[in-house]
Amino acid sequence: MKLRARLALTSLILSCLQLISGVVPTAANAAISYLSSSTYFAYELYTSNGSWSRPYGVTSVDYLVVAGGGRGGGSQHSTHYAGGGGGGGGVRSGTLSVGQSSYTITVGSGQTATACSAGRGGNSSLAGTDITTISATGGGSGSCNTSTSDGAGGIDGNSGGSGGGGGAQVYAKTFGAGNFGNYTPTEGFAGGTAILDTGNATNQAGGGGGGATQAGANATTGCGGKGGNGFTSSITGSSLIYGGGGGGGTRMNACGGTAGTGGGGTGGTNGAQGTSGSNGFGGGGGGTSLANGNAGGGGTVIIRYAISNPDTPDLPAISDTGESNTDHITNQTSFSLTGFATGGATVQIYNGASTIGSACTANMTTGAYSCALSGLSAGTFTFSARASFGAGAAIASTSSLTVIVDTTMPGISPAAAISLAENQSSITTISCNETCTLVMTAGVDSASVTFTPITGVLVFKNAPDFEAPGDVGSDRTYALTIRGTDVAGNITTVNYVVTITNVNENSVLGAPSVAGSTMKGVRTDLVVTSNAPGKVRFFVDGKRIANCLAITTTGSYPNYSATCRWNPAATGRRTLVASITPSDSSFSTISSPSSIFWVQKRSSAR
Repeated sequence: MKLRARLALTSLILSCLQLISGVVPTAANAAISYLSSSTYFAYELYTSNGSWSRPYGVTSVDYLVVAGGGRGGGSQHSTHYAGGGGGGGGVRSGTLSVGQSSYTITVGSGQTATACSAGRGGNSSLAGTDITTISATGGGSGSCNTSTSDGAGGIDGNSGGSGGGGGAQVYAKTFGAGNFGNYTPTEGFAGGTAILDTGNATNQAGGGGGGATQAGANATTGCGGKGGNGFTSSITGSSLIYGGGGGGGTRMNACGGTAGTGGGGTGGTNGAQGTSGSNGFGGGGGGTSLANGNAGGGGTVIIRYAISNPDTPDLPAISDTGESNTDHITNQTSFSLTGFATGGATVQIYNGASTIGSACTANMTTGAYSCALSGLSAGTFTFSARASFGAGAAIASTSSLTVIVDTTMPGISPAAAISLAENQSSITTISCNETCTLVMTAGVDSASVTFTPITGVLVFKNAPDFEAPGDVGSDRTYALTIRGTDVAGNITTVNYVVTITNVNENSVLGAPSVAGSTMKGVRTDLVVTSNAPGKVRFFVDGKRIANCLAITTTGSYPNYSATCRWNPAATGRRTLVASITPSDSSFSTISSPSSIFWVQKRSSAR
């Protein structure tokens, strides 16, 4: 609905421009897009010389080339005669294949209304090295009734432009029949014939200037001829008319020649100037009964091309964070979306049905676009692109891109502080609260453990012993670092500290042993070994050995020993036992197994 309203408004404005002398349409190089049926077009309109740069993706164009209009004729006698209307500029239209980067635009000026110079409006053209030059010929000048050569436009060797209307005087000139040229549509038509009334000068009137698609009307008694109509084109999305002839002038106070549709000027009445041809439409100037006629309107060149759907936006790999750079999941809240569109197009990114971020421009040569987005919140976005020119109708990408913005760090369990009783290998199982990749990255004690990322299982390579610390620093705490990375690339790092606690253990006390044989009255050493430090008491046949009631162990964990200096008092079979009272409360009091010794009689005197 908005598009139809815009096109209707454009049509109204440009139609008004065709009726107003000297108004120039919005000028060149600013492409404007519109929708026609199911095809999106962009057009560029030139009203002055320049060059057209072929946008990326464009290989074919429609063109409209309109030459400048001829001036209207004036009167060379203050009380007699009236000039003919100027011819409308020639019009060429069609389709071209294009491949080079730049083309030359020439826009013909309207013929000026200076005295009664012969000639015509300026030629317009579209030229390039890979095309045959498209040229439209300027409209012929209306007769000023001075000689047979002053209305020569359109009948000289440059065939094609509309002829000027005849001037009213004794010669009754009818210039502008012209050679129409071998173009489709024909560039121009002949001007109309003037009327001469020798008995009443006020009845004299000039013929209408020829238009791009219609001959100028002949003058009637006292009334200037109507200018011929121009060529209708919808190349801009609105139906507009170009190259209308100017109306003939008259000596009467009314009945000046009506302008040909397509920018032609109106013919002047007695003492009135009439109007010039409309610039940008190549209209012929109106004739007049005054000294100088009205100027022709400047021409135009319009190039139109179809615009294609822009690429579906893509999230570049550098912004697609996480383990995969193609899953469109990212932790970035500011990034650019890229793709290709018709060169020079304005590209706007949409999230669903709403615009997001600022528009960007597709590179003229490569078609590449990169639209920046910033300050996004976490969530799921559905991005598409729309391309347009000059705030006109926008063509959308054929599909959309779903991007997930995830800024939440993964949660890792258990907590960093772990307490573990000695003598066991299994520490814990580490897990994330979402899909993530776990890895052990550091820690002074990382060499003491094994971590399996897939399962999250963390174990000691060797079960720790409280009494024999194996960690760095021997403080019974193991430091290591686990890092978790989710699919968006968010990272959580946990510095784990595993503290080893002591547990009550059974003491081990070996049976007493001696080196060699035992003899009565000969001192011998009874030795026991233990895994715990403490005081050892020795017994023989159930009785305490007097000097071995509290022997302190020597050595280090887990290899302690105690020695009793025993002097057997009698021969025969003896049973020896020891018991230990550990100095470490985590060990239990225990008695050793018994040992049987035979004490022999001494074989030698003391």
